[in-house]
Amino acid sequence: NKRMQYQSTIADTLELNANERNTHGHGEMGFYNLSADYRHYFVKDKHEISANITHRGQHNASASRYHDTNQSGGLVSELFQKQTVTNHNNSFSAQVDYLNMFSKKSRLEAGMKADLAFNRSFDQTFDSTVINGWAEDPDKTNPFNYQEQVYAAYASYGNQIRWFSFQVGLRG
Repeated sequence: NKRMQYQSTIADTLELNANERNTHGHGEMGFYNLSADYRHYFVKDKHEISANITHRGQHNASASRYHDTNQSGGLVSELFQKQTVTNHNNSFSAQVDYLNMFSKKSRLEAGMKADLAFNRSFDQTFDSTVINGWAEDPDKTNPFNYQEQVYAAYASYGNQIRWFSFQVGLRG
């Protein structure tokens, strides 16, 4: 619980405003992360393959109530407000890499990666001038959905011949 009080005077008048805001809120949060890694070395052929898969998830929810009292010019007004917020975030990534060492000076590398993110949030606000007469305020309600999908691949080859070394590659 939080309580805030403040007073102000309107310029060029003697009118005094007194405001008081009481806040009460609570929330909960959960999070998980799952990950698996794999790596295999082919000793005889001097190459390796590695892979990683990760999944993350988060959920949180909160609820708050506000009570504003405003005294101005002998009049008292009250506003009650409640706000609920829920968030769900999930992400998934997978990556595979390959390396082949043909010799100490010659190598081939290649790989692929995928990153996926799904975020959903809903922020809802209700106003009332009486404690139990709640009405949703559409100007203060915000549904938010976001999805992102990123895919990438690469390949590169490098070599050294006597004093000259080079590397070429592609990314996409």
